Amino acid sequence: MPRSPRRIAALAAAILALLACAPIALPADHLARAADRGLVVIADTSYLALPEERRVHVTIDAVATSYTPNPIDGLAYYPAVEFAAQRGATAFSASAGGQVVLGSGEIADPFSFFAYLSADRPGAFSDTMLNLEVDGEPAPIRVRAWQDDPDWGTAMSTLLTDGLPALQELIGLPYEAPGMLIVEEAAASRLGEYAGIYNRLTGIIRVRYDADAFVGLHEAAHLWFNNDLFRDRWIGEAWAEFYGVQAAKAIGATGEEFDLTDEMLVNQMALNDWGGIGGVEIGVEAYAYAASYHLALLIFARTDVAELQSVWRGVTDGEMAYQPVNGGGPPRTGVDVSLDGWQQLLDMLDERTGSQFDDLWLEWVVSDRQRSAMDDRAVARDHYADVVLQAGDWNLPTNLRHAMGSWQFDLAELNLGLADEVLSARDEIASDAADLALTPPAALQEAFEGDGGLSAAKEEGNEELQVLAGIAAATDRLDDEVSLFETIGLLGADPDATLDSARTAFEADQLDAARQAAAEALAARQGAGSAGQTRAAIGGGGLVVLSGGIVVVTRIRRRRRSATGSPAAEEPSDAPR
Repeated sequence: MPRSPRRIAALAAAILALLACAPIALPADHLARAADRGLVVIADTSYLALPEERRVHVTIDAVATSYTPNPIDGLAYYPAVEFAAQRGATAFSASAGGQVVLGSGEIADPFSFFAYLSADRPGAFSDTMLNLEVDGEPAPIRVRAWQDDPDWGTAMSTLLTDGLPALQELIGLPYEAPGMLIVEEAAASRLGEYAGIYNRLTGIIRVRYDADAFVGLHEAAHLWFNNDLFRDRWIGEAWAEFYGVQAAKAIGATGEEFDLTDEMLVNQMALNDWGGIGGVEIGVEAYAYAASYHLALLIFARTDVAELQSVWRGVTDGEMAYQPVNGGGPPRTGVDVSLDGWQQLLDMLDERTGSQFDDLWLEWVVSDRQRSAMDDRAVARDHYADVVLQAGDWNLPTNLRHAMGSWQFDLAELNLGLADEVLSARDEIASDAADLALTPPAALQEAFEGDGGLSAAKEEGNEELQVLAGIAAATDRLDDEVSLFETIGLLGADPDATLDSARTAFEADQLDAARQAAAEALAARQGAGSAGQTRAAIGGGGLVVLSGGIVVVTRIRRRRRSATGSPAAEEPSDAPR
């Protein structure tokens, strides 16, 4: 991935510059010479008058020859060749072999125009092999410098030897370069507007010959921060620059950081709208690089190296942003494949660092069309935090946390509403059970935290409340004073034992058995009075109440009558029959 160019100080090749104006007619025998050595330019100028168009077409054929030998330790070059131009010139072009290679189009102010052409000779490299180890892993690197620029190869080798381990230690992820990493010196002809480019498919880093240490380590940081980690361009560039600068400073190297100037802010835009490489106007490109790095610094001001490392590890391992807040075990995984990098990064930062970053996303990252999603997220996260607090030592279910991390906030709000109901039921169950000296079963928590859905947990909670209501009703009725006829009706029955079985069944989460036993205990007590009266009536006699509350049913016979109609003698009740 490329790193945006810094100010170009010089070019390592012959440069033809058309400065401030168009080429004007020079005498045919004009010769720019150096006394003994230098650049010799021979120019042949022709004029074509076009009166109907009210203009003159000027053509300069120029040949430049250098008589300056390259020094032993470097490369001889000329920063520019200047041609004067007449006032009023309005368009320029440069051609080679009959093809226009540079063209300005019509220029409103010729004195504000310049162009340059740069080239390098492919294949003239001298290779240096580095057999490094990064965090105990082999990291073979081939440094390819121009044959006539050995200093670049030496400097880059030193930079990578010290810088790659520093990058890995700061980022906290394993070094996973694709086999042999190639780092190659390049000129503007291969890099275009960029100071460096990393191609993760070929495993080649190209760095401009005059780039500083920040550029080299920025491109090396793309070994970690590329499309495999986040697809969003600004994220990769922000953190490649951040870690490139941090690693360079850690090893004592220097360079020029991106500086977000007022002039750049003229091109301010949402970083999510940053286009692809080569398809962005240079002013916007410069702003986006500087703003991305600026945002990384703002993020780092709210966190630290260790917390950022936990974010990168979580993203690499596919961890869900919203993890259970209670209990141990490995982090839960499962990320929606349709989730954008900016969404995942925001969630991971919020959840892993303990700080909030949505204000930075609103200011720097999201476009106007994405702000509604940010609003929905803010509402859902407030509700989510309330439910987490209410849940206490219960973990919110996986499907709810996945909906939050997938930015499916309608579904998340539906589940949060169900969670509110279940947790309210839980608290009511705990209160009712405490009144009855009962311990609620674990089934409601298991249903709430499980994968069966919060609807199932809600159903479990409703059933437990109904069973507790039945046990409470039976308990209250059995606590009432027993009447005489109820005592008779309860002979041979034991509703207290039945109620005890209901209580035991409830604590064992045998809700159907508990419901039935409580109902039987209540029914036995409620029907005891009428049952006692029936029994007494069927007995056909009377009642004798003895001391101690013992009731004896006595049978009373009517006296027989004699044949004359007088009553017969009454038999004692305890006489043998």
